[in-house]
Amino acid sequence: MNRRQFLGLAGAGAAAVVAGAGWATLIEPNWPVVERHEITLARLPARLDGLRIAQLSDIHLSPLVTAGDLLRA
Repeated sequence: MNRRQFLGLAGAGAAAVVAGAGWATLIEPNWPVVERHEITLARLPARLDGLRIAQLSDIHLSPLVTAGDLLRA
């Protein structure tokens, strides 16, 4: 591998890292997904009719994702 090939490969690698970091910090945190599913259970007690369950997953607290962000979710 000569110097030109090495610098090209290093530049491509650096661009990939910058693009990934940009995606992870600027785009994905503002892209929550909400899915609603209705499940019918024949033997569910009447007192639980209308019960809602929420699942939050893949959440990481950081300077970019604050506790306030989690409370809004």
